[in-house]
Amino acid sequence: MVLWIKKLKIAITIALIFIIIIGVYGLYLSLTTEHYTIYVGLNDKDQNKQIISTSDAIETVDEIFFNNSVDFTRFGGKGEFKFNGSESYENSLVYEVYGSDRESIENISSQICKQLNQKSVLIRYERSFSTFYTPS
Repeated sequence: MVLWIKKLKIAITIALIFIIIIGVYGLYLSLTTEHYTIYVGLNDKDQNKQIISTSDAIETVDEIFFNNSVDFTRFGGKGEFKFNGSESYENSLVYEVYGSDRESIENISSQICKQLNQKSVLIRYERSFSTFYTPS
């Protein structure tokens, strides 16, 4: 009988720990925001050089975001990578997105790849503590 009580106490302790972990994780999710960073290289995937001007690429990608009702902040960049054993550089666009969902980001990324003839784009995902600050 004593062994049964010990097993019951262990089971209850494990269940309580599990409930606490779920609660903490739920709190974390409610206090954080999904954050995506999309890196778009501008070299054409077939020619390994930039075919579309940076300003046209910005216009195209911005329109894709607008058409999908996703807000963003855009930065310009320059990337480097190895191609056929030699270093290659390319202009890049970097889009920061808060509060969207994975499905929307992947849909946007597919459209970007098609419109700019890209093999892929890099998507970085993280959750972050973010808030809009409004001075009083």
